[in-house]
Amino acid sequence: MTSCPTHVTKAEIDSDTQLSLDIAASIAFPDGTVSATTLRAEAARGKLTIFRIGKKYYTTLAEIEKMVTKCPVLPKVPISTCGNEMDAGRNGQSEMEGMKSARAALKASMAELKKSSRTISPLNTDHPSATVIRPKFPSRTFSRYTPKNEPR
Repeated sequence: MTSCPTHVTKAEIDSDTQLSLDIAASIAFPDGTVSATTLRAEAARGKLTIFRIGKKYYTTLAEIEKMVTKCPVLPKVPISTCGNEMDAGRNGQSEMEGMKSARAALKASMAELKKSSRTISPLNTDHPSATVIRPKFPSRTFSRYTPKNEPR
């Protein structure tokens, strides 16, 4: 009867050995900064390939190395307000003037939009007003503060 090894040494592990996520995290990141939860989150983002066997998740060190290459931190590029390299000699004053004139044009167009539109139909003042018929019985909409009920 052969016994199955319960613990594998680091010397027996190569880049294609399937490891549980917690063991893979402890080997690939020995300082403990990455856990099995982090590896699961990276798999959910599509950056790490994991395998599910039963109820456990596995990955390889080669897949973790691929994940690391998919997660570079790029240096921040300074954002310039200049339109192109030819404008580099200017001090930015002309661009500010252009922005001010664009803002003024926007305010003028907004003022035009806020104005009332012209009337397109004549006023209907030749119709007689309607007469109001009050109910003789109290209703739910009948207010007790109407002039008819005041002299009690």
